[in-house]
Amino acid sequence: WNHNLPSEGSPFWQSDSDSTSKSSSSSSSSLCWDEFFANVVHVHSDSRHTDVAQRIVEEAHQRGISVSVDAEKDRCIESQHPLLQHADLLFTNSQQLQTYLQNRQPQSSSPNTPVAAAPTVTLPPLLTDDDDDNNNNVSSNSDDDATKLLTPSLRRMVAHSVYPSLCFSKWYGSSQDAKEVIITKGSLGALHVQPCTTTTTTTTSELRRLKVESTSHQSHTVTIEEPTTTTTTEGDNDNSSGCSSFTVQTMGVVPNLNIVDTTGAGDAFIGGYLMSRLFLGEGVTTTKTTTQDHMRFGAWVGGRKLEGPGARSTLPTGHQVDECLGETPNEIFNRLQQLVGEFGGDETTTTTA
Repeated sequence: WNHNLPSEGSPFWQSDSDSTSKSSSSSSSSLCWDEFFANVVHVHSDSRHTDVAQRIVEEAHQRGISVSVDAEKDRCIESQHPLLQHADLLFTNSQQLQTYLQNRQPQSSSPNTPVAAAPTVTLPPLLTDDDDDNNNNVSSNSDDDATKLLTPSLRRMVAHSVYPSLCFSKWYGSSQDAKEVIITKGSLGALHVQPCTTTTTTTTSELRRLKVESTSHQSHTVTIEEPTTTTTTEGDNDNSSGCSSFTVQTMGVVPNLNIVDTTGAGDAFIGGYLMSRLFLGEGVTTTKTTTQDHMRFGAWVGGRKLEGPGARSTLPTGHQVDECLGETPNEIFNRLQQLVGEFGGDETTTTTA
């Protein structure tokens, strides 16, 4: 993505003659890196043509250009490791990244297991309400009714969403402390996971527990509870055994759609999220925006795609964004708050006494 967008019209007005992105599959033997990255502010790869994508992503990383990767599938090749490692933002769904993470565990006997197996990462069990009341080894939060904003199945989904972040933190250390992971869950919506603290500890995994604290339907903190005293730090910590606290933000979908074809819906969500974050986010406009604002825009773009055949026939144009949402960032995000539902859809509950 680059900043060479025409200045006239709304933020999403786009000229057919101007290219606003560079695919990881593009290559030219006569093109030097300085020319290739001229005006580029972000690199996105769908992880195909992995060897080429790896080289582009590494160069972007050295130049301080942000990188996002769609972990489309486990391609069982070495070049996928640095591709995912260097990603600042990783997109995946319930199945895509899980296969890759499991195949990298050394106990796997699959013939497709990559050569460079990584240390085993085990997801701690979820701390239940009963555990909160009866287990003296962890802090109690039984009076916090905010957790009841989630059904048990959604609460478990929020807790388990931190698994990819745990893996990357364990495998690559503090360089992954800022990595963001977005996990799409189909009709339920999507989760955005980001580490917020790291902990140095020697506690065995059997004594660790995952604890979910919710401040709203859309904002949660997942903590790895430790029964022993630990040292918590902000930022880099080369001796850290992995991040122990995560911020998880959730977003639903546009309800009551006339779904025609799901082909390309995930790609549409990614494109919408990146477009919103790169061209409507803070630092580009004067509007104060949040991750949830950009997730809503992605959900809206993905919803529009679902209402037509193929991957592109109903993707919104810039003029349709103006007509449906508004011409300014404030108008767009205010309208999206009315259109996009909460994570979980029908599974979402209300707080009860």
